[in-house]
Amino acid sequence: MHGALIDCELLGEVYLAMTRQQFDLMGDETEEEGEVKQTVIAETKRTSQLKVIKANADELAAHEKYLDDLGEACVWRKAETSDEANAGASA
Repeated sequence: MHGALIDCELLGEVYLAMTRQQFDLMGDETEEEGEVKQTVIAETKRTSQLKVIKANADELAAHEKYLDDLGEACVWRKAETSDEANAGASA
């Protein structure tokens, strides 16, 4: 099989396992009573700030056109109008 097809199959299996509330990816569902599993939590510290690159005017215009082309099915526009209505009601 091609590498991408193998990846898709593996990701599909992981997705199904995660959506079924299965937290052990190896599928070991048999846990003996009284068995305690240790959890190791590693703290990650970031040494720098993330660089944020904002869209330029052309990119913003292309995005707006894309949203316009979606028409009534555009959930982002629906979210914008409900946010604006909520903001106006609280003012």
